[in-house]
Amino acid sequence: MYFLIELALLCSLVRAGNADVVAGLEPAGFVFSPVTCSFDNLGCYFDGADKRLLEHEAQYVRSPNAGDLSLESCVGMCIRDGYNESSDVYGVEYGGQCFCDHSLHTNAQHPKEPDTDCQQMKCSGNASEYCGGSDRIFVYKATCNGIPPAPSPSPPPQPSVPAYHGCADNISSALPYCDVSLSYQDRVNDILSRINLTEKIALLSPTIKPFCSANTLPINRIGLPRYRWLVEANSCIDSGCLGGSCNTIFVSPNAMAASFNRTSWWHKGDVVSTDLRVANNYGDGSKTGQIGLTGFGPNINMVKDPRYGRNSELPGEDPFLSGSYAAAYTAGMQQMSQGKRPHLKMLSYLKHYTAYSVEASRFTFSANVTQFDFWDSYLPQFEYAFTHGDNPTSGAMCSYFAPNGISSCGNNWLLNELIRTQWSRPDAVIMSDCSAVANMDKNGYAHSPQDACAKAVNAGMDVYGGWDDNLYGQGYLAQAIEQHLTTEALVTQAVNRTLMQKMKVGIFDPVEDQTWTKLTTADLNTSYAQQVAFEAALQGQVLLKNDGNTLPLKTGVKLAVVGPMATDPSLYHSDYVTAAVPSFQYSIAAALAKYNVGGTTTSAEGVDVSGRAQSDQAAALAMAKAADVVVLAIGIAKAQEHEGMDRADTLLPGDQLNFSLDVLAAAAGKPVVLVTVSGGILSIDKLVGPSQAIIDAFNPSQVGPLALAAQIFGVENRWGKLPVTIYPANYSAQLDITDMSFATAPGRSYRYYSGNPLFTFGDGLSLTEFEHTCGAATLSKDSQNVSVTCTVKNTGSRTGDEVLMCFHAVSDDIRKSADHPVPFKRLVEFERVGPLAAGTSSASVTFSVPVSRFGLVTNSGDTKVYPGVHTLIVSRGFGREVNATIALK
Repeated sequence: MYFLIELALLCSLVRAGNADVVAGLEPAGFVFSPVTCSFDNLGCYFDGADKRLLEHEAQYVRSPNAGDLSLESCVGMCIRDGYNESSDVYGVEYGGQCFCDHSLHTNAQHPKEPDTDCQQMKCSGNASEYCGGSDRIFVYKATCNGIPPAPSPSPPPQPSVPAYHGCADNISSALPYCDVSLSYQDRVNDILSRINLTEKIALLSPTIKPFCSANTLPINRIGLPRYRWLVEANSCIDSGCLGGSCNTIFVSPNAMAASFNRTSWWHKGDVVSTDLRVANNYGDGSKTGQIGLTGFGPNINMVKDPRYGRNSELPGEDPFLSGSYAAAYTAGMQQMSQGKRPHLKMLSYLKHYTAYSVEASRFTFSANVTQFDFWDSYLPQFEYAFTHGDNPTSGAMCSYFAPNGISSCGNNWLLNELIRTQWSRPDAVIMSDCSAVANMDKNGYAHSPQDACAKAVNAGMDVYGGWDDNLYGQGYLAQAIEQHLTTEALVTQAVNRTLMQKMKVGIFDPVEDQTWTKLTTADLNTSYAQQVAFEAALQGQVLLKNDGNTLPLKTGVKLAVVGPMATDPSLYHSDYVTAAVPSFQYSIAAALAKYNVGGTTTSAEGVDVSGRAQSDQAAALAMAKAADVVVLAIGIAKAQEHEGMDRADTLLPGDQLNFSLDVLAAAAGKPVVLVTVSGGILSIDKLVGPSQAIIDAFNPSQVGPLALAAQIFGVENRWGKLPVTIYPANYSAQLDITDMSFATAPGRSYRYYSGNPLFTFGDGLSLTEFEHTCGAATLSKDSQNVSVTCTVKNTGSRTGDEVLMCFHAVSDDIRKSADHPVPFKRLVEFERVGPLAAGTSSASVTFSVPVSRFGLVTNSGDTKVYPGVHTLIVSRGFGREVNATIALK
């Protein structure tokens, strides 16, 4: 089933303490309001089976009063199927049948009957309501404060055991590794004692093309099941629909990060992990095979360069924000079940470790990365995700990149010394990006297939992913061992790590003893999941400009929605949103039309996303000229940026800029709301001044257009803050995309950019007014933390959310004494508060920042806390910043 959240918010994600989120505990904060509807009786009509009065059959039953129907659930089913306009009508008959249409068209075949004829049968799902009768349909309109739940479609048959589940046959059940009274390690040791080198290699090697998914073979003689390692989990689970129930798809990661809300990130992980478990439980649903329990996401590479083709997959340009996002998202995914034998809900792996930031030459790209840049920009977010929480990330995918000539997948320092030793994660599993091992000869790191296999195993890589290559399975790894380039003992260690993780998710434990194996298709895309996705969409849109209180718009206006992003929802998704998307979704224009009650809304593209003029360009300009208000929706999609392709610049493609200027001219001083839809940033220099309001919608995906419309019309006021810097058009010419330094002039990100951005990291407005005050900074008795308490107050006329961001900066004296780059400021903590009621509502936030976060990275990669004056800068992304200084010895 798939519903789209309507006008009312059914829940509110509020702030949660850091400890609650990173510990993997579900934070409090959801306030559910029951969905209620009022109905407008349009009459009772004859409705013969040969010709239906209403065009769409949402639920049909042959037996009277069958199914689970009520007036409310019929509305929910119709919304699921795309009937969600104010003019739509609904009809119930025979106690369990539901129909809908965009309007009521009466005719001689369907005469109106007395209302009592539609009170023959009570609704099968609510005995207090009547649902028509035999050949009698009760037709009505509905006004609801949310989306009514609909009966779940009939699920497909569920297998007796999930996909890839072990210890389910007579052979394995008799062996010690299936004995749940033994420790996980004893059970894994039993498996290792029973398999030879060839079988060990097979457990790490793909067998089905494309080899990227790493589908490993079973070992039938001991009942060990096959397995699929790679399941994409960045914005949704890469699986299809099951029995009419589909996965929940979230807005892009940069929009998720824009919320600055750990609670939202945790709940995203909860929803995504449920989707993965259901797909695994049913053993179906993927284009590339069954779904395993190993999800690869989030992708937390830095937004280093705005031209990078995969910026739509990334949370942002700040290491602390990205690491916090990863820790909270992972905590939601890797929840531990309760009971005598707890299991992780799934296993989560980070991508792409590390410093991966070029697509055009990704298979061969090698560049110098200093220890300063590693520890200042490319490693902190991974370290945070590997070390924070009760169940931090289970591993990572190593990238194609070869920093300083050493392939990431063959880099002992990155894999063994950092992850497994310095970060104390000897259990972490590392999988290669597709063909990253075979590519070692392309970047010059290996001189033969055997050498590449040995370097990967010696460095600590575990699972091989390839495209058309499978060096491990082709015999090259075994040859490398024969040539003494590596050892069987290291292969055994890799197999041990992978089997231990499979133990932790219950693959070798009885199904009946587990919590997560009981999830069914009824748990897919529930009202809870929809609410989580809608809240994320609301909080992930950034209001960058609102001159003269252009927003919110009043309803009942003559509205023109024009531009390449106005009418085509297929352009709204980020990379790796590859699940089966239900056919119905709002476009930005349709969503705005829904909220513009009593008004007229017209729409046209004018130009397509590539900037080519369309046949409706003249009509689009005429609409803009005739309208009271114009929404100009522009941007880029996967055709302009994606895996394997970087952008040449940050400009709007083709004729989009000229068309936008023509729209502004046609509007002739009337309000123009500019909405940008993109993964990477857009340099809209010439559009900033003449646009009265500007919104960055990132990749709004499925629920984003409705969230956008709700905020434009002031029904909601839940905006986020920019997780990236939006540079001017000339920025791209000043730095090569292959330059790995953040500090090289003019600098990358808000931490080092010395120019004048169009908008900077953290920027973001609200439809109401806020102010904040902070007390003095204090050092804890053990000198381990610096604390500052702030109060934020809503002084405006609307309820809304606000974000407090706490940055660290050093004094000029410290800056002058350092022999290494020093950032202008750096994010060290944040908190989202609200919703706060208008006028008097306030919230208190205490930031307790470890002194270690006051450290600056030196040229050697060490972190040094300099003695002297340090400042905590507390900002709302707009208006006055509050500084709290403290002297550290």
